Amino acid sequence: MLKRCWTDEQKNAILAKNGAVLVSAAAGSGKTAVLVERVIRILTDKNTPCDVDKLLVVTFTKAAAAEMKERINARISEMLISEPENKNLQRQQLMLPSAHISTIHSFCNELIRENFYKLNMSPEFRIADENEMLILKNEVIQAVLEEKYKESSRKFLNLVEAFSSSRDDQKLISTVLTLYDFIRSHPFPQKWLDDKLKFYDDKQNLNENIFAQVLFDYARMAVTHCLQLTENSVKMIQEIERIKLAYEETLLYDKELLNELKSTLENKNWNEISRALKIIKFVALKRLVGYSDDPVKLKVIQNRKDVKEIIKNLTRLFFQSEEQCFEDLKTLRPIISELFELVKDFEERLDLAKNEKNVVDFGDLEHLTLKLLVCKTENGFEKTEIARSLSQQFEFVMVDEYQDTNEAQYILSKMISAKYKNITVVGDADQAIFTWRGANYKNILNFEKDYKDAKVVLLEENYRSTKTILNAANNVIKNNKVRKEKNLWTQNEEGSKITYYKAFDEKDESNYVVNEIKKLIEKGVNPKDICVLYRANAQSRTVEEAFLTSNISYNIVGSYAFYNRKEIKDLIAYLK
Repeated sequence: MLKRCWTDEQKNAILAKNGAVLVSAAAGSGKTAVLVERVIRILTDKNTPCDVDKLLVVTFTKAAAAEMKERINARISEMLISEPENKNLQRQQLMLPSAHISTIHSFCNELIRENFYKLNMSPEFRIADENEMLILKNEVIQAVLEEKYKESSRKFLNLVEAFSSSRDDQKLISTVLTLYDFIRSHPFPQKWLDDKLKFYDDKQNLNENIFAQVLFDYARMAVTHCLQLTENSVKMIQEIERIKLAYEETLLYDKELLNELKSTLENKNWNEISRALKIIKFVALKRLVGYSDDPVKLKVIQNRKDVKEIIKNLTRLFFQSEEQCFEDLKTLRPIISELFELVKDFEERLDLAKNEKNVVDFGDLEHLTLKLLVCKTENGFEKTEIARSLSQQFEFVMVDEYQDTNEAQYILSKMISAKYKNITVVGDADQAIFTWRGANYKNILNFEKDYKDAKVVLLEENYRSTKTILNAANNVIKNNKVRKEKNLWTQNEEGSKITYYKAFDEKDESNYVVNEIKKLIEKGVNPKDICVLYRANAQSRTVEEAFLTSNISYNIVGSYAFYNRKEIKDLIAYLK
C-alpha cells in the first residue's frame, strides 16, 4: 500500500491506529496526499476494514472535497490493477460517489433535508445568496427599529443615544448586524449573549475583570511595538555620525522610559499603569541643521511621532481610576443589555422572514443541524436520537483545515465522533486566516486537551518552497505567542534572497514594484508568471495607476479593477 516514498512522519499519520489523531501539517507538506492515504488504509485494513459510507470527511471547500474523492478513486483504481478480483476494493469504489466527503455546509444541508419535518420546515427550502440576505436583513432591522421607536422605552432611547448620531441610526444598525453575524459562529448564540452580559456585573477587583485583561494585553503589545520602533531608530542612526550625536541620547532615554512602562504593565495593576502613563514625558529631539530631506532623519522623526501617539492613546484608555471604571460598567450594563435584546429580537424576526420566503443562509445550516442533534432540558443540553444515530453510523470522522472551524462546527464534529472517538483532524494554527469570519484557531490548539490520548504527528517538511522562503516564514511565525511549536524545512534548493524595500509612501512602493516587473519582463519572464499581492483591495488603486502609467497590462483576481468598479465609473462619468 505504501509504495510511494513516504517520510516517517507521513507514515505515522497514515498508519496511526484508531482513536484521536492530530496531524499538524505545515504548508506544502503533502497533507492532502497523506489524508487520502489514511482513508485508503482505513478502507483496506486487513483486520477491520471499514466501508467508505461509514466515513465522514469534512473539507473546507467543495473543490477540496471533489479533489479528495478523485484522489481516493484514483488510488482504488490503481490498487485494482494489481488486485482486480478484490471484492472489498470493488465495493468501496462503487460506494464512493455517495460517500460523505464534503464541506460541513453540504453535510448539514443533506441532513436537514432528510429531517426537514422535525424542524417544521418545507423540504423545498433553498439557500439564499449574499445579496438577497443583505436586503432581507436591512428590511427586518428597519421594521424592528420602527416598532422600538413606537414603544419608545427609556432603555431603548438610551441605547439610541449611545450608538446613533442625530442624522440616522446607521451606527446602531451596523452594530446590531455585526454582532448578529459574529454570534452566529457560536453554537448557542443567545446563551453567548447572556454569558457576556455577566461581564458587566463584575464588582470584584478591576485587575481581574475581563475588559481590563484585554486592555492590559493590548497595552503590553503596544508598548512592545513602541520599543521596536525606538530600537530600529537607534540602529538606523549609527551610520550617520551627526544624526547619531544629535538623537542617540534622547532615543536611549525613550527606550528607558518604555522599558519602565513595560515592567509596570507586567504587574497588571490598573492604578499603577494609569499613574505611570500620566507622568511619562518625552523630551524634545535636539535641533539638527542641514538634514531636512535625509531619509534616516525623516524616518526616525516619524517613528518617534508614532511612539508618542501610541502612548497618548494608551493614556486616554487608562485615564480613569478603578472606581470610575466600575461606575462606567454600571452605566453601560443596561445599555448593553438593551443592545443584546435588540439583537435577539432581530434574530427572531429574521428567522420568521426567512421562513416566509422558505430560505436559509449558510449559518442557518449549522444551527439547524445543531437543533437536530441537541435538545435543551432541565439539566442543560442533551443529545437527540439523531445525534446518537449519526455517531453510530460514522466510525471515522476526518476534518481538514481544522484551524478554520468555528465553535458550532467544533461541537458538530465532536458529537458525531462521540461513540467511536475515531477522529482525525488536519490543520495548522499558523495558517489560521478566518478568525474574522468566526473561526477559532484554538480548536486545533486545544485538541490534545479534548482528547487526552490523542496521537500527534508533525508534518514539517515542505515540498513547495525554497530554503530561503521557509527560513523567512519560520522567523516571522515564531513571534506568534500561542502556537504549536514546529519548524518548516525542505530539501529544495536555497533559492534567491528575499528583497526588502522600505518605501516612503504607497506611490513609491507601487513605482518600485512596477520597475522590478519591467526588469523581469526584459529578462524574458512571462508576465503571466508574475503576481502582486496586497493586504486589502483598497491598496490596488496606486498599483493599478503605476501599471497604467507604465502601459503594463494586468488582471485583478478576486475583485474588480479600481477603475472598473461601478461607483468609480459613475463618478468619472459625472466629472466628464
